[in-house]
Amino acid sequence: MTAKRAAYRAGVLPAKRSGRQVSNQDIPDGAIIIGLQSGNLAIMLNNFDDNIFTNVNFTVTAGNNPLTVINVPNTIPANGASTATYQVSESLSISVTVKYTNGRTGVSKTLTASRQPTN
Repeated sequence: MTAKRAAYRAGVLPAKRSGRQVSNQDIPDGAIIIGLQSGNLAIMLNNFDDNIFTNVNFTVTAGNNPLTVINVPNTIPANGASTATYQVSESLSISVTVKYTNGRTGVSKTLTASRQPTN
């Protein structure tokens, strides 16, 4: 995760940090980690930007297994992370799509991930 955050920040011209001009806008400004937390499915969304992610919407599937929402954030703090948690009967292959708006740029973005959750 540290390398992804560094790659994102490397696109910010040092002289422009206060104005946050970004020279490589096409690289991801966040990342998804799929795991388990206290026996529940945990989907962590990391925000690499210095501004909040808003309008966050998680779409999560676990094959044909039903998911019960425990907690799903609708914002992600600047330069931080938040975790969506779900109760699932089996932790088979998980697919996640997260849509959000970058509060600094106003651009709507989508991140996806798919894998077997890990502890």
